[in-house]
Amino acid sequence: MSNEEIWDRDLSPAAWNKIKNKHGPARIEASLRRKVEILEKWSVQGVPSTMAWKKFAGSRTKLRAWHDPTLRLWKWSDDEAEKRPNCMLLLDRWRAVKEILKSAKPLRPEHELELLKKKITSLELQIVGLIADKAWLEEEVLATHHAFGQSRLR
Repeated sequence: MSNEEIWDRDLSPAAWNKIKNKHGPARIEASLRRKVEILEKWSVQGVPSTMAWKKFAGSRTKLRAWHDPTLRLWKWSDDEAEKRPNCMLLLDRWRAVKEILKSAKPLRPEHELELLKKKITSLELQIVGLIADKAWLEEEVLATHHAFGQSRLR
């Protein structure tokens, strides 16, 4: 398991305690970066109607608590990690985008629909790629078994 795989996933409190000294700062910085990037995207495209940005990022406490494993956004409570130079720059970006979002309009429903259609197309392409990979692997397994004199898989 790579270093990123160790910390860039949903962790139980016990698992977090095991890795926080070594990987905590990287995890916090990566999560903070993702949160800021999402907010910046919303400031340009509009806030999805299903998202109340103030609930997630209206304050530093809420920003720290924003937890969404599907987006790989992790919560943290250690504000000391936020004093690292990269995190301080990200917090400056968060403050700036927060001001923009205060006057941002929600996405129009048709724009949200277009974004969802693009996401569906992207997921469909990923599925096609995975099916092709699976077929190739099956062919490789069959070829390997035939090479060793086995005519069928068990």
